[in-house]
Amino acid sequence: MDLDLVLFDMDGLVFDSETVYFEANQIAAKELGLANYTLDYYQQYIGAGDDAMVAGMIRDYGDEKVVAQFMER
Repeated sequence: MDLDLVLFDMDGLVFDSETVYFEANQIAAKELGLANYTLDYYQQYIGAGDDAMVAGMIRDYGDEKVVAQFMER
């Protein structure tokens, strides 16, 4: 079989990956006791990168260890 093209879904047009990521993050946040991890909270970090999200979560939740556990999950 010859491939003539490859499709990269970088903006969620074909598959809505942001919903999956949010739901997974929300489960991790609940398990770790991170209150108020809402869709609005999640959306502020879309496209910002992990460093910005970690810094913001440490600022907002005040626990670097818990945020590191969140990122591992």
